[in-house]
Amino acid sequence: MSYDIPELLESLIGLECISVRINMDNNITIDLNDRDLEEWSDEDKANKGWKLMTESCAWRIIKDSMILCGHYDDAEDIIPVLNELIGATVVEFKQISPYDLSLSLSKGCEIQFLSESLSDTIVSIYSPNNKYIAFESGNMWTETPSNVPEEELNKEEKLLDEHSERCFRRWSKVVNQVSFNRCSNCAYFLRLKGMFYFWDFGLCSNEASLNDGRVVGICSGCDAFKEELE
Repeated sequence: MSYDIPELLESLIGLECISVRINMDNNITIDLNDRDLEEWSDEDKANKGWKLMTESCAWRIIKDSMILCGHYDDAEDIIPVLNELIGATVVEFKQISPYDLSLSLSKGCEIQFLSESLSDTIVSIYSPNNKYIAFESGNMWTETPSNVPEEELNKEEKLLDEHSERCFRRWSKVVNQVSFNRCSNCAYFLRLKGMFYFWDFGLCSNEASLNDGRVVGICSGCDAFKEELE
């Protein structure tokens, strides 16, 4: 059985995967843009392109009928597979059931987004022209203006948005990621103030941790994890 998807999503075909990152609760964000924009930096391509973000779903990456990794794997097993997707182009994006989606890439990989709820949003997609497209379990597509259209940001907010994403890209390369005892649940985790990508980071204040006084991610972790202050 075939399913109809919003016509706007046909624009995804042929776009290049600029970056793929793991977020809180092992959700992933995929940045897509035109591979022919050689004069743009990878950072600009990600900022001005499409974003596909998982929400209430399990996901898995398949190649040659083998599952390479999935939503419930450890971060150290997921990240190398995600990095291999960078540079691949979108071959097909389709709905495979009333609850599930599939993204096929040129490197022979397929990312399946599998519903874990009968009503929640499975995947959110942001387009460069400030359109927000969401797929909800049960064959429900919605298309609305983006929650934070770029034209609504003032000059200071735009600068902060760009600065926060640059920080995110630098810091994500040096902070570790774990699947349990994460910093976001630690009593000694102090979340950074600010907007945009700064929400993904905080400061470790645990003197027993090797990360004491350093920036850590919400998905970071260490052996000094504590649920309560001591």
